[in-house]
Amino acid sequence: MCLEIAVQTPWRGFFSTPFAKKHLVLLAVDEAHCITDWGESFRPAFEKLGGLRALTNVPFMALTATASAETQDVIVKSLHLVNPVVVAQSLDRPNIYMSVGPIKALTKDMAGVAKMLQRTSPSDIPKILLFVQTKNMACKVYGCLISAAFSNSYVGMYHASLTHFTKERIRADFQGNTKLRCLVATVAFGMGMDIGDIRLVIVYGAPGGVNELHQLCGRAGRDRSPARAHVFYSPKQKKINSFVKDFCTDTENCRRRRLLRILGSRELESTIASADSPCCDVCNPGLPDHIACLEPLLPPPTRTRRKRVRVASCEQEKKLVELLTEERDNFLSSHPSFLMIGVDFVLPSALIRAICQDVSFITSVEYIKEHYSLRPELCDKLFAVIDSVVPAKKRQRV
Repeated sequence: MCLEIAVQTPWRGFFSTPFAKKHLVLLAVDEAHCITDWGESFRPAFEKLGGLRALTNVPFMALTATASAETQDVIVKSLHLVNPVVVAQSLDRPNIYMSVGPIKALTKDMAGVAKMLQRTSPSDIPKILLFVQTKNMACKVYGCLISAAFSNSYVGMYHASLTHFTKERIRADFQGNTKLRCLVATVAFGMGMDIGDIRLVIVYGAPGGVNELHQLCGRAGRDRSPARAHVFYSPKQKKINSFVKDFCTDTENCRRRRLLRILGSRELESTIASADSPCCDVCNPGLPDHIACLEPLLPPPTRTRRKRVRVASCEQEKKLVELLTEERDNFLSSHPSFLMIGVDFVLPSALIRAICQDVSFITSVEYIKEHYSLRPELCDKLFAVIDSVVPAKKRQRV
């Protein structure tokens, strides 16, 4: 049941009905760490779940994959749990090599990933999950990577504004053995997903809290095979937990030990780095300090990348940017409701540039709908503009 519905007055009466008294045997709260992470702002209904205790006598169960000792105390207090039985596994993930690097320029930061995406065979590319903080940044990173990738189908983008059907398709593609090898996503993707073969997780912009940091990094290597989690951090970043800031800036103490200590783990002694089990970029400074250190885990590429044919001149690309921007603005003018959520939630400028760079692949309206997840009526207009500037006979797949 959606928790926003569960805490509403009409549904609260359900718990006192004869049906509920007879058939309701347990109330389970999944992703319970969200009570602290989201309860104050994003989804305040999390903080109201404890009120359901007064309506029923059935046991409560709180489930989460990540909760520091402090977070556990907050969950117990918020849900009004009395002498709860706490069952906890180790928070340590020794198969994940952890590293941190500074945010410089987007193109430079993504150079390691772009290099991997230039391989012609999908089987030569590790599965990469790249988390960003906002939809606008997702569009920028997606545009950067898709212009460098050998094939558009290697890169995908996921955020909360997508339709339910599109989200389901992207989840299925990324979870399966398909050509989709790199997914640029906001935290909207993480909830409830369990994909074992993600070899590399990149967190572009340090998360606000230590629980979220552990959650995002922990998406890597769930099959217990070697994996890597790399955090890009900027000293200028605002709204960041002091513990996360220390994790990113400390270059003398083991990152894994620091993270587990903050989380309240009792298994610090098991996190001793060794030659056959690298721990982090502090304990193993001899390892490459960027994403490329993952490459030795992969087979060599089977072929070299073919050069993409340029079908639009610089003048045509410039004209496309102008006309697509104008078409977007016209769309916003005719749909006032979208003005409230802003340009970035309709068609960001970064995505317009990515479309222009990608024009050689756009041979149909369906291609735009599948790869860019835009409003259907907007897709038709964009394709008409592209067709008027660069005729279909000049566009081709490479």
